[in-house]
Amino acid sequence: AHAIQKSLIEYEDLSSAVKFALPFFTSTGQSIDQLLGALQVLTNRALEAGIAGRGLRQALAEFAEGAEEKFRDMGIEILDSTGNMKQLTDIAMEFKNAVGKEIANDTELLTTLIDKLNVRGATAFVHLVQNADEFKQTVDETANAGGELDKMIQEQNASMMAQIQILK
Repeated sequence: AHAIQKSLIEYEDLSSAVKFALPFFTSTGQSIDQLLGALQVLTNRALEAGIAGRGLRQALAEFAEGAEEKFRDMGIEILDSTGNMKQLTDIAMEFKNAVGKEIANDTELLTTLIDKLNVRGATAFVHLVQNADEFKQTVDETANAGGELDKMIQEQNASMMAQIQILK
């Protein structure tokens, strides 16, 4: 509910995006908040949610299959000290800090990303890197949305109870 309310994701598209990306997010140790935050950022950049989900799936699949070596050559670690994949927000932030803001104008870098992450994966990842601060904030807000959801449910329940009292 929070992701739909805070972005251009439509309900029907959200299920498609989650269907494509969630297995890869869970298998790489990413949280559902990472997925929902990424989808919010990507759909707000005019990527349809299903396409965004496929792009995220492709990026994570390539990260898991060995893209970390090429990233390491660029000074970016995608694995933590125990060999687990870092959260996507951390990877995007490290990448942004390593390459700077010129990622969209660096043809060689984009070609490397397309080669390592496929077109869909590179597109999704570049958008997350370009908007790494917003991505981090969105993930944090999504993680904290449980309190908002609880308030909304309590208000709806109170309203329904009032309607039931009126009907009685």
